[in-house]
Amino acid sequence: MKRFDFDLRDVWHIVFGYGTVAVLVCSVLFLQLSGIVPGLSQPEASFKQQHLSIADIAESTVQAPYAFTQLIIRKILPNTIYAMRFTSALFAAVILIAYFYLLKSWFGQRVALLGSLLMLISSTFLHSARLAIPDVVYGAFIIPFVLFIIMQNSRRPGGWFVLLCVSAATLMYVPGFLVIFIAALAWKGKSLLSEFQELPLISQVVATALFFLITLPLLWQGVQNTAVAQSILGINPVPGLGLFVHRLLDTLLAIGIRGPQDPVFRVGHVPILDIFSSAMVVIGLYGYVKHFGLDRSKFVFGYLLVGIVLTAWYGISSYSLLLLPLYAIMTAGIVTMIEKWFSVFPKNPIAKYIGVFVMALAVSSSVLYNFSSYFVAWPNTPETRQAFRLKP
Repeated sequence: MKRFDFDLRDVWHIVFGYGTVAVLVCSVLFLQLSGIVPGLSQPEASFKQQHLSIADIAESTVQAPYAFTQLIIRKILPNTIYAMRFTSALFAAVILIAYFYLLKSWFGQRVALLGSLLMLISSTFLHSARLAIPDVVYGAFIIPFVLFIIMQNSRRPGGWFVLLCVSAATLMYVPGFLVIFIAALAWKGKSLLSEFQELPLISQVVATALFFLITLPLLWQGVQNTAVAQSILGINPVPGLGLFVHRLLDTLLAIGIRGPQDPVFRVGHVPILDIFSSAMVVIGLYGYVKHFGLDRSKFVFGYLLVGIVLTAWYGISSYSLLLLPLYAIMTAGIVTMIEKWFSVFPKNPIAKYIGVFVMALAVSSSVLYNFSSYFVAWPNTPETRQAFRLKP
């Protein structure tokens, strides 16, 4: 009886904890989607105008999964602006779940929860997660990698491999993913092939068939319309050397120094990371360099490097492709900082509590800064209100 009571209480704590987190995530992502700014921005209105029907989506093909989801939600929900932005929030929630699992496999549950919540409150993440444009989908590039980790740790990997193939095929419609996909195959192709050969025949057949069925419309449209193929390959148009270098410098500066002015995505010239986050990224980089032999270090460095290049090549103004590696590094920095503090004071509980308190205070300040930057400062600036003046 006591054992049953203990288990029941333990389950209740888990349900209450995850329930609280779910309420927080839903509140931050889904509330006031249409009311925070007075109307639509030009990128939102243009994307809607280009994807008014299934025929339009089939013709353009690029970003088709996002456009199709948005079209369905617009048919279901009455408020057009809310429905359009709901799509991005939905994708953002899925990305957060994948990001949480990735951090959990590296650092444990508590650190994963902290890192996920920090990214959730990031003003840069909120801009892409709460606008009716597909920039948020760039964060979904980690989903196949997360599914690969789950598949390796599962006793029945067949179903997970099918999901991996479905997610990879779906993301092929997003410009830039093909580069990530090729780089991933070059890195983990042998391991993936080995896993594939050990799967049941039915899983192999289903995964392969679904991958080709999902990508078939893209391949067909790419053959019929060279502009589609060029967009997926990143050569429509090819940025000149001067423009690419200019974008590359802007991207590097935007990480922690000075972002380009764009009222759709940020307040003034605010960078991606605040001062505390930048400091933790520097410390986190030290930790990853020290353990560069680990797969997670190679993944984070590779993802960040490719993300910087793709952001500059495609001119991704939201910088959403950089968020996940940067916040993974920042989370590692927080862990490294706490571990170093504990190693200095291994047997002094007062010093330990002081260290945890100071870190909690710094994290809270970062959260408050990002929260107020997005929900208070950004929607009330004249430049923002001018940029969001279009009606649906």
